[in-house]
Parts: sequence; structure tokens; C-alpha cells
Amino acid sequence: MTAALILALLGASPRAEATANRLAPMFESAARMGRMDPRLVVAVAFHESSLRDRKRGAAGEIGIMQIKPGGQARYRCRGMAWRTSTRDNIRCGVRILSYARQRCSGPPVRWLGIYNGIRRCGPSLYAQRVLRHTRRRK
Repeated sequence: MTAALILALLGASPRAEATANRLAPMFESAARMGRMDPRLVVAVAFHESSLRDRKRGAAGEIGIMQIKPGGQARYRCRGMAWRTSTRDNIRCGVRILSYARQRCSGPPVRWLGIYNGIRRCGPSLYAQRVLRHTRRRK
């Protein structure tokens, strides 16, 4: 299911298939640890980095989940190699998502904006765009 969503987001190609096979287990494992829907985690990563694990953001965000340096300690990512490890970057992102879910409760549309730095709970354009990715089909 996770690999199918990754393929739907990236398009069908041998390279996309290899990416899906490499990333799907990492997303599924991290999502399971955070009691999160893996499709939602994939959608956030796709929206943030187009699933590119070496991506650097304009404001210094790092990796597939675009983690902001300095925020990781607050979200319990200290001790993880989230700057260099795709697996740890995904796990750190899931921890941030879990924090947002706990803080705001309710459906993802209420708390996804927290991941993007929005300070209040409630619907946001960011949440709508991310959730649109979860509905992609081949």
C-alpha cells in the first residue's frame, strides 16, 4: 500500500519503483512506531521534498521530511542521525507529526499545519495540500 502510493506520486518508472521499494519499509516502520497512517507520512514527505532524501530547504531544512535544525531537540529527535540518515529523518518527522496530533487532536486537517510551522490548531492550506497527496492513485 505504501509502495503503491509512492509509485503513484512519483510516476511509473524503474527508478520510481526502486525508490518505492527502498523507502516503503522505512515509512511503514516509522509510521507504526508513531501510530500514524503511513500514507499520511509519505504525503508529508512528498509535499516537503518530493521524496528526495538529500533535499535542503531554503531555510536550512534537511532531508526527506525537511526537518528544521534546532527543532529536533524539542521534538525528541536528539541522538538520532536525522541529518544524514533517511530512516532517522523519517522517524524524526513522525515524532513531530505525533507531537502535532497530540497537541491539537482530531483529524489530520486540524494538526498538519503544526508540522509546517503554523502555531495554531485548525484547518490550513498546507493540510489540504498534503491530504490531497494521500488520495493519489496509479
